[in-house]
Amino acid sequence: MEVVVPALVPTLNTLLGRADQLFEEARLAKALELYEQLLAQSQENLDRSTEVIARCRIAECYVMRNEPVAAEEQLQRAKERLDDTHLRVVARYRWAHIRWVLAIENDSAKKEALDDYVRWADASAQYALVIDGCRLLAEHGNPEERISWLERALQVGQESQTTEHLGRISNDLAAALDGAGRAVEALETYEMALGWHRLRGSVRDQVGACWAIGSVALREEDFPLAFERLKEAIQMAGNAPEYQDLAALALSDLARAHFETGDVIEARRLLLQAIDQARAVDLATTWNQAWQEMHRLAASLELNV
Repeated sequence: MEVVVPALVPTLNTLLGRADQLFEEARLAKALELYEQLLAQSQENLDRSTEVIARCRIAECYVMRNEPVAAEEQLQRAKERLDDTHLRVVARYRWAHIRWVLAIENDSAKKEALDDYVRWADASAQYALVIDGCRLLAEHGNPEERISWLERALQVGQESQTTEHLGRISNDLAAALDGAGRAVEALETYEMALGWHRLRGSVRDQVGACWAIGSVALREEDFPLAFERLKEAIQMAGNAPEYQDLAALALSDLARAHFETGDVIEARRLLLQAIDQARAVDLATTWNQAWQEMHRLAASLELNV
């Protein structure tokens, strides 16, 4: 969640931005160090809004480090300094607080807190928090509820032009639809995810979406679409080490597509390449089911791997 508070002087705003970037990269120790610097400087400047933000971010770091007592202390002190007229700062507090609640409470209390979080965000037109709350409710709901909440998150994002996470939301919704046996809707939603990823996502996001589309299309025997998207995934992944797990998955599915359309020689070539890459990235540990599928296909192709 991006928060820009007018009260922040440029140096504090810069410090907050640097700390947030480290947090997003999961470099929690370094992020915590900068948030603590931000807290100290905000107290020196008697800037209560910035102090609240700093304490909330410190609390989030503690939640991530499984230190809920330390997180609670920071949130309590932030609440004491909270000005309800500064909606963006209140939003930052609520964003952090709900994560602490999810870390400590039982399922019933989590659901109640999430419902309140979304109601407040909706009433306050804090659309990023509405979307965040819907995504969190999706994580804690049954499969039907997951689809419903993700659909609402997607709708709110589109209607409010809060587009930062629409690629991931679309991707999650497509996976949920696919899991519910709604393959046609899943394909459409994966294509939507790919469109958003092309606008705002990473290369890995795009490779993953292309592979997902190709994989579902293959299962639905839409071979032209499967060939198109799987080849695109492989091409985008190239030789970059950080994408080779997805490249191996796409190669394996492409091998199956060739096998099912009668090109056994190309299927064997691609599957051997897929297995080599899968071994290099230890796919057996991270994607064991896919690894087993590769070996079953190898047996069908009479390959000794």
